[in-house]
Amino acid sequence: MKISNDIAALSLLKREFVNVRKAEGTYLSSPSPEVLAELDASYERFMTRVDNFGFQDTHGQTAAQYHDAILAYGSAFSALDAAETTFDAEKDAFAET
Repeated sequence: MKISNDIAALSLLKREFVNVRKAEGTYLSSPSPEVLAELDASYERFMTRVDNFGFQDTHGQTAAQYHDAILAYGSAFSALDAAETTFDAEKDAFAET
């Protein structure tokens, strides 16, 4: 992951980003609005550090792309879940005939 590599030598950012990654892991396994709120809160704390240390133009842009990708996962997961539900219903209807 590009953002992890970019901040590897910056311990003040890396420490906060580890918390973001933990929240990400939880969100990827269980993408609910509550877990997303926790992820967003952790990401905001990380971005506060990015802003405070003057890395908006470099690491801030990469972090924004990372966050956008995580947000896209939620909608893709919802679409997949809906497709699976529809498939299961269609399969059951077919099996009954």
